[in-house]
Amino acid sequence: MAGAKTKSATGGAAKAATADGQVRGSTVTKVRETIREAILAGHLAPGQRLVEAFLTERFGVSRPSVRAALSRLAVEGIVELVPNRGAIVRRLRRKEIFDRYQIREQLEGLAAALAAEHWQSNPRKIELLAALRPSTGPNFQVEERRAENLRFHEAVAEASGNTQLWDAIKRVSLPTEMVALRKLHDADPDYWDLARAEHGSITAAIVAGNADLAAAQMRSHVRRVREDFMKLPPSLFGID
Repeated sequence: MAGAKTKSATGGAAKAATADGQVRGSTVTKVRETIREAILAGHLAPGQRLVEAFLTERFGVSRPSVRAALSRLAVEGIVELVPNRGAIVRRLRRKEIFDRYQIREQLEGLAAALAAEHWQSNPRKIELLAALRPSTGPNFQVEERRAENLRFHEAVAEASGNTQLWDAIKRVSLPTEMVALRKLHDADPDYWDLARAEHGSITAAIVAGNADLAAAQMRSHVRRVREDFMKLPPSLFGID
């Protein structure tokens, strides 16, 4: 009986520990996603300190949860952990952004080509077509356009049928989103209109099943964004 009680108590403790771990894991994920969104939306600027005490109070969570969230964001490349200073929003170097867009150009070109090849047989093409089309009106917020842009590129990757492509594209592109759309829009008020026109041409090539054209237009689109990036003020970038 004593052995059974000990086993039961041990099992109960293990279950409780597992439950606590799951709760903490979901808390860390929520904090990470909230901080990430604040950075990508421009509410937290490159170079800005992320003070643990402030974040702990703001989210009502423990310091270990905040530290774990910041560590994960550092792995994603959008936060930098600086010795004796703590976490800061990472300021990307111009060369790093150039290199990331160079990789992205090839990955997204591949996604567009595969999407065109598989379009006619794709059972989700009606749903995906809705995601490929513009969803915001003339009176928009930058955050809404950023979400629309993300939906477009994700839909192309999903339409490719390659389950690894979107993860690869996100890993390469996520850090660049910190300064991308808001700053590009500020620099060129026509940025969104041009981006939408390019998205429309890419979508038309995919729906027509023209893989070569879809790939070429997607690569041209990503390359133009990269070139626009390179024209932004040096103060937005880290030191090369």
